[in-house]
Amino acid sequence: MRRLRVIEDADGSFRFVESDTESLWGAAAGEPIEGALNANAIRALPETPRVVLRSFRAIDDAESAFASWSNAGWESLESRVQEAIGAVGAARPGVEIVLWPSAGSVLSDGVSTLSFARKHPAVGLVIDPVAWVTSSMRADAEDHLDRFARALSLCETLAAVVVRGLDGSDGSPGIDARGVETLLGPAIGRAGVVAYA
Repeated sequence: MRRLRVIEDADGSFRFVESDTESLWGAAAGEPIEGALNANAIRALPETPRVVLRSFRAIDDAESAFASWSNAGWESLESRVQEAIGAVGAARPGVEIVLWPSAGSVLSDGVSTLSFARKHPAVGLVIDPVAWVTSSMRADAEDHLDRFARALSLCETLAAVVVRGLDGSDGSPGIDARGVETLLGPAIGRAGVVAYA
């Protein structure tokens, strides 16, 4: 089992480093692919075998939620992924492309992620199931995380699983990161890589 740490830099970019050796596993520019993908930001990332592309949208209301998960949302994601593959290929030839979806992405549950993975076997996935748990899901977070983990254990392109805790500072139920890691065990086992955020 490879263990990574996720480090966020001041400019909003992220690095995944091996916990024991501090060697770089992958790096992500701060902007999601749903925005204007900045080729200069991709070129400015440290030398790494993987470029991690973030995917998320702000979900403010029912209309923005529908827009994200509708057919138009899927078509937009597909288009943005193809553009990103081209941009990364031009800026950093030979690197592996890994997509890191969050809440608000079209890929914000196990089923949609599996569907995407089957269509895009060359794109790895870093999955952060806690980021998929919205405030309305917090009371049943353990059940949701268990279901996400079971679905993701079938995902052949799973490159890493992010583990983080849920704090209860906003009055919502919290969950300890150790408990999250246990719940996500089937997906972590599939990926062979766990990243602590």
